[in-house]
Amino acid sequence: MKILMIGLGSIGKRHATNLKKLGYHDLIAYRSRPEKMEFCQKNNITEYFAFDEAINENPKVVFLTNPTSMHVPMALKVLERTTAHLFIEKPISNSLEGLDKFSELVQEKGITTMVGYNMRFHPLLKRIRDILLNETLGEVVGYRSMYGEYLPNWHPWEDYRKGYSARDELGGGSLLTLSHDIDTAIWLFGSVKEAYGHLSEKRVLTTNTDECSIINLKHENEIIGSIFLDYIQDPPKRTLEIIAEKGKIFWDYYSNSLTVFDRIKKQEKVFHTPKNYERNDMFVEEVTYFLKCVKNRETPFITLNDGKMVLDVVLKVKH
Repeated sequence: MKILMIGLGSIGKRHATNLKKLGYHDLIAYRSRPEKMEFCQKNNITEYFAFDEAINENPKVVFLTNPTSMHVPMALKVLERTTAHLFIEKPISNSLEGLDKFSELVQEKGITTMVGYNMRFHPLLKRIRDILLNETLGEVVGYRSMYGEYLPNWHPWEDYRKGYSARDELGGGSLLTLSHDIDTAIWLFGSVKEAYGHLSEKRVLTTNTDECSIINLKHENEIIGSIFLDYIQDPPKRTLEIIAEKGKIFWDYYSNSLTVFDRIKKQEKVFHTPKNYERNDMFVEEVTYFLKCVKNRETPFITLNDGKMVLDVVLKVKH
């Protein structure tokens, strides 16, 4: 099965490496920079620097891992020429422009699409979802989510200010780049009725986008919550606290722990990620699941509409 990678930044390289390990060796890449990449040479990936040449290879699957602002325009170019199935790295876009046309083409051509919110594959978040679905703690009242990580530490080998995460025109900023936590909130607590928030105007990292943001949400089921996102915290922090009728849940990503307290039973349970679990395991599971959906013609559980719901929250906060 021929797979086309569009964009080979850090996430594109991660997906390509995982695809190779999973036995998908017929990989090609379309890159806008007309110079050979050592990564492609080492991994036997054929590079194309003209879109027409790449798409004429008739890939069955396309991974869109280019900057956020380019996802939808490139998806439309692909769908105008092929019926390739699409994996779109999160977030799907930084604007609504072209999204309706994108959705129409997906429906019209019957292709499989999935948005890359890999945190849905984290074992402790999956356990939280199971607990909430089983209603062992009663109704959820509210939640607090925080994710902060020092942007210059992400890719220390390059100038962080040149990456898309630090550039508003490419769809960067804490609100969009760290939107995993918005997707998680919608996945766990349902669709959003109201959303508002604040974007910090401080630029301590000298980027041209929001380096810190806070979101307040009210879901259709009246659950309320807040999400705090930033590029500043060092050491990083990522937590989720859920307040429920009969107890509470506290997840700490960096300590690999989940604590569930049942107030009625006066019982506390602590869970951890499996032994030898690594961050990349989420990405491997994500890609494996997507390609299984492609093979079986199944609808993934992270749909284009899920990505649009996250973007809708982002745009409400921004505007």
